[in-house]
Amino acid sequence: MTKSLLETDIFNYKTPEFFINMKSVPDKTSRERGFFISNEKKKCREGIGINGVYIPGSLYFHLNYYHLQGDDPVTGKKAVFLPTLRDNEWIIFNDFEEAYKERKIYTFFGLRQFGKTEIIVSLGLRELSLFRETEAIALFSRTQDKDTFVKKISTAITHGEKFIIIPNIDKDWDKNEIRFGLVKQNGDIDLRSRLFVYNTQDGKKIQIGSGKTPSFFLMDEIAISPFRGVYDTLEPALLTDYGKLRCSPLFTFTGGEADKAIDARNLVKEPIPDRQFTTKIEDGRIIGGRFMDGRYRKDCKKKTTISEYTGIKTDSWLDDYPMMVTDFELAEKTIEKERKDASLSADKNTLLLKKIFFPLSIEEVFLTESNNHFPIQEIQLHKAQLEEYVPLYIDLYRDQNNKVVYRTSDLSPISKFPVTPKDFKDAPCCMYEPPQLGVPHGTYCIGIDPYNEDTSSDKINSLGSIYVYKRMYNPLGEFQNSIVFSWTGRKKEVKQFHELALMVAEFYNAIEGVLPENEDKTLIQYFFFKKKGHFLADSFELAKQINPTTRTNRLKGLSASTVNQRHYMNLMYAETKDEISTVDERGEEVLKMGVYKIPDIMLLEEMEKYKGKPSGSKGVHDGNFDRIIAFGHCLTLARYFDVKYPSGRWRPNTEEEENIKNPPKVRTPWGSYVKGHNNLFIKPKTPSHPINRMFK
Repeated sequence: MTKSLLETDIFNYKTPEFFINMKSVPDKTSRERGFFISNEKKKCREGIGINGVYIPGSLYFHLNYYHLQGDDPVTGKKAVFLPTLRDNEWIIFNDFEEAYKERKIYTFFGLRQFGKTEIIVSLGLRELSLFRETEAIALFSRTQDKDTFVKKISTAITHGEKFIIIPNIDKDWDKNEIRFGLVKQNGDIDLRSRLFVYNTQDGKKIQIGSGKTPSFFLMDEIAISPFRGVYDTLEPALLTDYGKLRCSPLFTFTGGEADKAIDARNLVKEPIPDRQFTTKIEDGRIIGGRFMDGRYRKDCKKKTTISEYTGIKTDSWLDDYPMMVTDFELAEKTIEKERKDASLSADKNTLLLKKIFFPLSIEEVFLTESNNHFPIQEIQLHKAQLEEYVPLYIDLYRDQNNKVVYRTSDLSPISKFPVTPKDFKDAPCCMYEPPQLGVPHGTYCIGIDPYNEDTSSDKINSLGSIYVYKRMYNPLGEFQNSIVFSWTGRKKEVKQFHELALMVAEFYNAIEGVLPENEDKTLIQYFFFKKKGHFLADSFELAKQINPTTRTNRLKGLSASTVNQRHYMNLMYAETKDEISTVDERGEEVLKMGVYKIPDIMLLEEMEKYKGKPSGSKGVHDGNFDRIIAFGHCLTLARYFDVKYPSGRWRPNTEEEENIKNPPKVRTPWGSYVKGHNNLFIKPKTPSHPINRMFK
């Protein structure tokens, strides 16, 4: 029986329940040997109960039979030893036991280095060793993660107790299939189980593992690449004839690997309770799986006992059984100090990495080591406030006099980012404020990210986007500089999109106020073809102001050059971080970031998930960020107009002065808007919602 110095010192109790505490065990010649082994296997499968405290079988196996390699805390040298019980393992193994009984998907994720890999290797080895005819599948997106798994399971097998741990027959771990069992003296093989280990190559090999009937299924580090296609292909093999999962699929990931984490984010934030193990986090949200935040770090533990941790006194040896648990006060102070020190670093990624490695919120888990300079936490808070806010969904059309008017739309806006080629992409316009009459020239600025191909459901995953930005300041207390209209989608035919862009320009009477990205010249041509070129902004001088050395001779639109893209991204970063004054629910003035002016939750979504290319690369955007591009063109034109057409020159006439004092009611599908709400359309049932109070 293998024991390290650590285990000899800690587990020195006279008790028959834990194998590691037994002073002696029946040898191979003893008549009690068979009963002893059978009883130990039963404990590993079914767990044990000791005076009201239940130890799951997987945790019993982990503490008594799983060997890991690490730094011995006594000698400081590399050694192989049994794990020490911590609250980390107690939580995960008990969770998995519950999920397995209900045959639900189990996900655990969070901080770095909290024992994730040791836990999943232990669970896999238990399945392979204790259950006959097991087909275990372990999927990895990267070679290094697969290699780590293989190395740890090999160590555990080599140093494990032979009467529990079933050895691997195939010694070449580079193979995809590893057989487990015993080789008899005559060469016959007693096959017990199989392990299939695959690299999905960032989720591209979706057919990997098909044709199997797994009783153990693992996908590790699912946040570094899309995994849904791989799992959807395999899920039918996981179902019994009665439609239930035959095992509890296990998904894991840690912070800092979330560049392509859309699938992982959806798995956690949009759980299906009937199919997933769920938990409630501190802010009351129900999530799919278990979030292990940064406070569970290994260097912030304190020694206690199982009885103290569970609150159950057993009057047995268990009352003295040692357990390392999280010292939350110490962990919070440690994290706070590390973040404060990191914020002083010249390298902006230093603080980001501290948040990624030891996240305190789910949102911090999905931060990435990229050049995203948007105020992520403020964006996430504002998105939560916007969940109950509904703008007016409209379709623009021309009446019998060819005037652009609107009607309410039956369509729903696109609520997914990014979209896939097969997603439905037609969408309504979102009106946050109707056009105002009598405003000065240059009030409305329209930014457009166009496209030049008709929709093809098999190829297209980019969208067209239009934003209308109002520059004026209204004495009613409305925000200066705010989005009043947006549309993002893809019409079946390009000419329909061109006509929509023209109608938006006419609807807001944005003469000289439309600035598209002009890599696609067909939109500009359409405006001139319709004799409406006067709506397009003169961009020659604008381009010169952005880049005095530019050689562009384009009179309309803005090229997608790296300089231009960086210019509007910097404007956007400044816009979202700009200090604004608003009123809280008590009527007191408070200062907030400019990001709170944005009423479009999907633009905020793009900002949150934005990823730029590394410095020195051609172009700026690493992906399709259509809303950001369109909004960036709004801001570019607006800041140009701030100098060319200062909004301060507006002087209202007598009728407008009266409207300022006594604003007219505006009818909407939900009733009249409330005075002082920035003309934002709100549902009557939610006038006290934070987003509505914000726009007072």
